[in-house]
Amino acid sequence: MAMIDVLSLWILATVVLLLAGVVAWSFWAVFLSQTIEHRVQKLYKKGEYQECIRLISDRLEKNENISHKERLFLLYYLARSYESLNQVVSALQFYQEASRVAGPKHPLYHDLLLAVVNLYQRQQNYKEALAYAMMVLQQKEDHPYALLKAAECQYALHHNKKARELLEKLLKKRPGVLDGRFLYGKILYETGHAAFALKEWELLIRYHYQEGRVWFYYARCLENVRKYFDALSAYETFLKQYASGYPEERYKSWQAVIQIWIKLKEYHKGIQYVSEYLAQPAPEDIKKELLYLYANLLWNTGEEYQSLKNIERIYMMDPQFRDVKVTYEMYKKLLPHSYLSQYFTSREDVFLSVCKRLLGRTPFQEVVVNADVAIYGKGSFYVVFWRHIEAISHSKLTDMMVLLTSSENLPSSVEMYSLMGVREDAVLHELLKKSHLVEGQEFIQAVKEVVG
Repeated sequence: MAMIDVLSLWILATVVLLLAGVVAWSFWAVFLSQTIEHRVQKLYKKGEYQECIRLISDRLEKNENISHKERLFLLYYLARSYESLNQVVSALQFYQEASRVAGPKHPLYHDLLLAVVNLYQRQQNYKEALAYAMMVLQQKEDHPYALLKAAECQYALHHNKKARELLEKLLKKRPGVLDGRFLYGKILYETGHAAFALKEWELLIRYHYQEGRVWFYYARCLENVRKYFDALSAYETFLKQYASGYPEERYKSWQAVIQIWIKLKEYHKGIQYVSEYLAQPAPEDIKKELLYLYANLLWNTGEEYQSLKNIERIYMMDPQFRDVKVTYEMYKKLLPHSYLSQYFTSREDVFLSVCKRLLGRTPFQEVVVNADVAIYGKGSFYVVFWRHIEAISHSKLTDMMVLLTSSENLPSSVEMYSLMGVREDAVLHELLKKSHLVEGQEFIQAVKEVVG
């Protein structure tokens, strides 16, 4: 009997010890799990991502007594650590694995899928990104972030209509999603609905949306609807406050500002701005665009020789740029004659000084001076100085005829200075019957003698 009691006691003691071991191990496992979770979070917050990866990888490799909850936690932080180190491929792998462990019913599932979307977007793999965004929308069709991400992907894939539909669905439910409104405004503008896009930019500006390009697109739309002075003001705001972070939009804004001044025929204003922009660092292709606009402005202000010198400069940089080769080939023989810049100029005092020297000592009376001609007369003899490099058209000869016949003395003889002569449509004009045309080499030599 005593032997049975002793044996029972031994069995009981063994069972108690085993149970104690199991309980102790369970407590230890929980403690170890909590300790690892705490260490992982602490390392991640401190930015020690490599050490975080090492700790998690060691734990996952052992694969012992890891609960479903702990595995999901570890995979999530492993993916985040790789993402923080910009190791996108590894981050993708572990976000995808975490989503499989979580399963569609887990509260974290959509967030994991959308993390995958963001990483695929960083790789510019918009098809895969879209597929994962659609996985979220299949479960929750009005998920705001998934709608935004899907719209971004559709836009990147040039499916503007689908992107617009997704954004309209988003903004109907959540009108305050400003990133969505920004993209919606861009799509409206780019698909030719500038007037509707304006409302989006105005709303974003009113709510102080931090994306500086709002002002660029706002200016673009204002320009599109011909509110030119408002557009200039918006471009100015963008260039002064935001453009440093957006070089492409900055260069486009430069060109737009100059083109608006050209449309407004405010050529001197345009010259002021293009000179400022040319003084700033920019890629060569932008410099060429600015020089081309500068040449246009100079030509329109009467600085025609200087305009051609700018064309020559562009030609030396890139002969195939726009129509530069055609213009250069047409006028290249004039370019060595730098003294022509004193005749073909908007500086009236300089131009008239050359005219008077060409007239010599014979006293002539000034009849008219305008943007096209300077006319001097002595009795019925008149001298006409055509101020442009291009040949005189039939209509311009008629204008001259009107000016001459309205003078006190009707013209009996006219000497006409025109570098390129007259156009083909003007060769039979009545005025030419009583005119001597000083053109071509004779014109160049005459100017050279009094200036050069």
